[in-house]
Amino acid sequence: MDEKESIFGNNSIEDVSWLCSLSESALDMFLSLKMLVIQRVRVIVHDELAENFDLKMLRALGFILMDISQREG
Repeated sequence: MDEKESIFGNNSIEDVSWLCSLSESALDMFLSLKMLVIQRVRVIVHDELAENFDLKMLRALGFILMDISQREG
């Protein structure tokens, strides 16, 4: 395992950079969203989906939610 993998895991530098750029309120929202998604997929017994809900998926969902919020706001 090289140094990058030991620091970032399977996350890309772009995903980690995006995460670091979030405001505290946005970070709180995304962490709450991640916890909610993981809780819901475990209720419907899809543990493998919960395990695959990584930073890349959270970032994609974040872009979708921000786009919707900008259109409605």
